[in-house]
Amino acid sequence: MFFYKNHDLDRPLSEEAENLDEFLNQYKMLIRQKKNLESVLAETLDQLNNPLSSVNLDGMPHGSTPSEGAATIALRIDSVESRIISQQKTIEQKMEQLDFLFNYLPDDIEKDILIMRYRRRLKWDKICKHCYISKRTALRKWKKGLYMLLEEDAVRESVEIFLKRKEMRLQGLI
Repeated sequence: MFFYKNHDLDRPLSEEAENLDEFLNQYKMLIRQKKNLESVLAETLDQLNNPLSSVNLDGMPHGSTPSEGAATIALRIDSVESRIISQQKTIEQKMEQLDFLFNYLPDDIEKDILIMRYRRRLKWDKICKHCYISKRTALRKWKKGLYMLLEEDAVRESVEIFLKRKEMRLQGLI
């Protein structure tokens, strides 16, 4: 069992705390992936709406590679849209999971910092400004919050499941 009182908050995170940090950062990663999909969708829609935009009419001969037809573009749009919807559902599930885990913490500055860092995805300077504390104090409270979470069995189980799935993905099993 982990106890935050036994950890020097000025030292680097323990391996368990680093794993928890990676686990909690999944939400941020999912949001980034969704934004990338939305960017692909916007480019595909632009390609559909402006099929001749890439032609350079400068009088010089250009190669005539066959372009995608409208049906292919429509299929790609449908595929990307369904991936975005799936990603949104995954994001909502992860958000609920984060909220569930953060409820193990008492309503204190550590909980606020973890929510701002992982749920609201704020950078350290904004967290410090919001809490009226220095970056060093914010980092110490963040570490303390991670170690407090690690005291909970449900949190450690969630991290273990995450690490097993990550290993399976790396091995190509899922």
